[in-house]
Amino acid sequence: MKYILPLLLVFTISNSYAQDPILSQSFVHPIVLNSGFNGASHNTSAGIIHRSQWYDLNFNINTQYAYFSTYISALNSGFGVNIIKQTENKNNYNFTQANLNYTLILRLSDSWYFRPSVIVGFGMKDYGFKNILFEDQINLYSQQINSKSIDPVTLKENQLFLDVSASLLFNNRNSWIGLTLKHLNKPNISLTEYGTSTLDLFLSLHGEFKLPLDSVLPYYFTENNSIYFLSHFIKQGEFSRYDLGFKYVFDDTYAIGILAETDPLHSTDTGSTINSIDLFTGLKWEAFKFGFSYDFNISNIGYTGGVYEFSLSYDFFTRSQRPACIVYF
Repeated sequence: MKYILPLLLVFTISNSYAQDPILSQSFVHPIVLNSGFNGASHNTSAGIIHRSQWYDLNFNINTQYAYFSTYISALNSGFGVNIIKQTENKNNYNFTQANLNYTLILRLSDSWYFRPSVIVGFGMKDYGFKNILFEDQINLYSQQINSKSIDPVTLKENQLFLDVSASLLFNNRNSWIGLTLKHLNKPNISLTEYGTSTLDLFLSLHGEFKLPLDSVLPYYFTENNSIYFLSHFIKQGEFSRYDLGFKYVFDDTYAIGILAETDPLHSTDTGSTINSIDLFTGLKWEAFKFGFSYDFNISNIGYTGGVYEFSLSYDFFTRSQRPACIVYF
């Protein structure tokens, strides 16, 4: 019996935390989807996103994401760094990863660009195993707890790993489509001393298409009013997800959007094809951009308290200085 607790615990951790964190405001800050957006519009930018989810399930998960990206014209390249951190309040689980990424910007025609990129990351997953009590540590006769155990199941406090990923991005001024493949080297994230638990390949196919409203209803809208159609497919191991929605941008300053998060392959046990409805909004003020989103759970797992995200970014170039290479809200 003494092996059951640690084995079940390790098995649960390996499966529950083998999926990548996914952010709801990815179409407000598309650099979280694809590192090809490094130096987008030949600019330098920085931003942060905070995500809090499921607080009503007593299983609150918090995620923080921060990025910095820039463009070097002499190399026709974009460079970036980002850090993501995730913690879970019910236990001592933590995940932290820092990524360095490089993007080569190739011009295919007068309006289309190709942006391949490579990402090298260093990650750490850790868990507070120091609070686990093994059977051979309990002395029933002296009613004392021994500080050491000779249990053959050796658990590590943390696991460090190297992570290699790549992205492809095609874009013009109005629209883009991209592909991201994470964990190409399948890093080992096992928390047992000699165990093996590899990160599954993470596939993300995403795109955005702009419809200028002045081209459809010129008497009612100016050129700064547009609708964007959004699409995002994710596959990692047995898990899959497809998000479909749109956003409306008014005067290139205000944005509102909606996404339906679906499970078309029923890869989870929620019993629903549509798991949540995600609402988001954004505001530009001078060089700053603010964002907020809320995800309404509509699956069968019950009331979760939803998911909140707050974001803030700063553009070191003003819009008047920015070349017409990529334009996104």
